[in-house]
Amino acid sequence: MIQQSLVSAGLIGATPTAPASRVAKKLAFRTLQWIPDQAKRLAAAKAVQGETWSLAEVCDHLTLAFESTVRGNGDEGPPRRWNSLSRFERAKRWCIKHFMLATGWFPRGVPAPASVAPSGSVLLDDGIKRLEDAAAAFDRKCSSPHSTWGYHSLLGKMSGRTWRRFHSIHAAHHFSFFKAELGS
Repeated sequence: MIQQSLVSAGLIGATPTAPASRVAKKLAFRTLQWIPDQAKRLAAAKAVQGETWSLAEVCDHLTLAFESTVRGNGDEGPPRRWNSLSRFERAKRWCIKHFMLATGWFPRGVPAPASVAPSGSVLLDDGIKRLEDAAAAFDRKCSSPHSTWGYHSLLGKMSGRTWRRFHSIHAAHHFSFFKAELGS
């Protein structure tokens, strides 16, 4: 019902990420360690390349996203472009953020910002190790009661708990594009 309303208002696309949206709705992890663990499972299963990125590139992208979140300290204020957004655009982004966090839906086809785009030069084993380290750093920041959190470039200010949910949904979205080879 909510999704239909958002679709008819033109706030979101009509097709949420199918399998990942059902899975991600249930994601409620205390740590992000499941993400590098899933990358290891996909690597061991000889996962077939995703729609656009290899598993190494997805690991690189997720690592860069975690590192960016860990660096954000909340003192920097909103990104410059937020100040130029109309009230409608801010309300639209607020609705998308809360819909995504409540349902596990993640939009398809949104280009990665340059700061978190994969380099294409990371080897899979190195990518998984860096992803493990970045997830651990994120979890350490979450466990500190004095941590402050920065802005997401499109979704605005988020708490540590919200960032953890976002990263879980985001990773599930990317992993949903991989299929394990059958019969090997």
